[in-house]
Amino acid sequence: MSHHTSYSSCGSTKASHHSGSHCTSKNTSSVNRGSSFANHTKSSGFTQGGNFSSSSLHGTSNKQHSYSSATQGNSHGGISSHHKGSSRSALLSFNEKETMHGLNDRLASYLERVHSLEQENAVLERRICEWYENNAPDSLPDSSQYFREIQELQNQEVNALRAQLGTRVNVEMNAAPSVDLNRVLSEVREEYENLMERNLRDVEGMFFARSAELDREVSSGAAQLQSVNNELIDLKRSAQTLEIELESQLHLVTLQGTLSETEATYSSQLSQLQCMINNIEAQLSQIRSDIEQQNREYQILMDQKTHLEMEISTYRQLLDRHDIQIECSLGAGSPF
Repeated sequence: MSHHTSYSSCGSTKASHHSGSHCTSKNTSSVNRGSSFANHTKSSGFTQGGNFSSSSLHGTSNKQHSYSSATQGNSHGGISSHHKGSSRSALLSFNEKETMHGLNDRLASYLERVHSLEQENAVLERRICEWYENNAPDSLPDSSQYFREIQELQNQEVNALRAQLGTRVNVEMNAAPSVDLNRVLSEVREEYENLMERNLRDVEGMFFARSAELDREVSSGAAQLQSVNNELIDLKRSAQTLEIELESQLHLVTLQGTLSETEATYSSQLSQLQCMINNIEAQLSQIRSDIEQQNREYQILMDQKTHLEMEISTYRQLLDRHDIQIECSLGAGSPF
């Protein structure tokens, strides 16, 4: 019962987006309720003196049934009947006390077992709540009203069982001193075990359904993860391509820098060569001017030479004619 109730609290907490501490407090309150009921039943149940309190089961009466007082109550017929049955009543009271003492011990051990089962139930509830806190999606349908109705029905069932058990024990205790509490405890144990088994089956069903849903979500997430991995691989390839292009651009920039340095070096050398060419051209122009001047002077000299040669030729002709005349004159004057 407490197992299913605490799980419903966890489900409603998940549906309304509360924190995990709320679920834990629900579990703690459920365990405390079960523990308080067990302790109350244990403390106010069967006593070693043979007294039984009906308020330990249904909480409606604090009246104690005492076999000793009941025996004394049966002696209202007179002092003689009281004296006659005193020894028998003492023996019966002693046997009843021994029987009730044994039954009380068995009830205490059973309640301790119930308490330990409730603690184990609380541990399972906390684990389920923690699992839902860690694995539940962001939003769940609001089923708090459904779980509240289930909890109310379970509380009504438990109260009915408590009232039935209290009434049954009261009737049996009032009917006969040698009541068989083993059967009552067996019935209570069977009721609680059946209720816990039903709650456990319900919780397991919901747990497996939720696990299947989470498995489907995991499968879908795995497919999405594979798609993301493929996109990541494509992005890595694109990044590698871009890195190669970047390296090419950097290499091109380096080559452009080297080309600029080379152009600057050759431009400087070309400027120097151009200066040398200009100097040589100036010298060549000067040489040409000198050659032209020498040609003009040479031409003047040639003209002078020609003129002198002509004069020499003229003088030579004149000398030749003069020599001929002299020879002629000399020839005419000889005796021959």
